Amino acid sequence: FYSTYIMDDLVDGSGLADGGNVEIPVEDLPGNTGFASQMVGPNGSASYGQLVTLGIMQGAKPEAQMVVEYFLTEGYIDVLALAPFGKVPVLESAVDEWSTLSPYFENYSGETMAQIAGGFDSMQRWLFRPDYDATQRAVVGDIEARMLIPQAISNIALEGTMTPETAAAWLQEQVEAMLAERQ
Repeated sequence: FYSTYIMDDLVDGSGLADGGNVEIPVEDLPGNTGFASQMVGPNGSASYGQLVTLGIMQGAKPEAQMVVEYFLTEGYIDVLALAPFGKVPVLESAVDEWSTLSPYFENYSGETMAQIAGGFDSMQRWLFRPDYDATQRAVVGDIEARMLIPQAISNIALEGTMTPETAAAWLQEQVEAMLAERQ
């Protein structure tokens, strides 16, 4: 459950407080690491992500539209280059050029890069799903406020007290209990 922002860390090792890097004991960690662009559950498949958009207010100066047009045409790659690990193109025509923005990308297979770039195809913002009613949306807020997902990830990855399966079962129990409290 990590963002693509860790792609350079998988190559060099995570930065230490004094500015150095840790030595990675796994040979070719980037080549042996996959990114799950989709997760499959009882409601189908989805990927996690957030689409950043640009809006122009009614009555805005013409320059505002010019900036948006620039960002979405000739400046698109320049905007992605601001953070190539986290800004993934949604314009298919830009994927090839995006995949050359960082020398770190050379450490990953074409398949991995395609998986990352293709994540947008199934992305859903689950908090705002139109089929959720007010109670379900409130429970999503409860999940976030109680930091249940970070707790589960910590219990799996850091503490070693849960497996992915037991974490999923625990999360299911927690969500069902919160839903019952709100009904």
